[in-house]
Amino acid sequence: AFSGGATTFASVISGLLIPVFRMPKPTGPYKVGKRTMLWADKSRKSWLLNTKGRGALPEHRKLMANVWYPACERGLSELRTKRKANWLDPLLARSLAVSFWAPEWCVNYFRLVRMEALDNAPMSKDKAF
Repeated sequence: AFSGGATTFASVISGLLIPVFRMPKPTGPYKVGKRTMLWADKSRKSWLLNTKGRGALPEHRKLMANVWYPACERGLSELRTKRKANWLDPLLARSLAVSFWAPEWCVNYFRLVRMEALDNAPMSKDKAF
């Protein structure tokens, strides 16, 4: 009970002392789309091993990349859900915490930061950019 109360207290205090920052809005003529790509190399084992206390880690090597691009204005109206992109992808945040032997709550703060980019928005076909 004490540790739960202490964690709640620390969470509230950190939220007051370190508020969630806002990313600047893009200044160009296009909306911005963001797509997260994840590739796994099944031919090579990960150098991170499943060790006691670190949780389940990927068995094979993985590479994650974020791609930002000009989004198609007309295609945005066809999106079922318009979700602003995370500044730090939740999967990447968890991987960073595990890789550096840190508790996940250390990087949870960055999951709250949103960008002025839409997840998986259709790409603009305009050749001008």
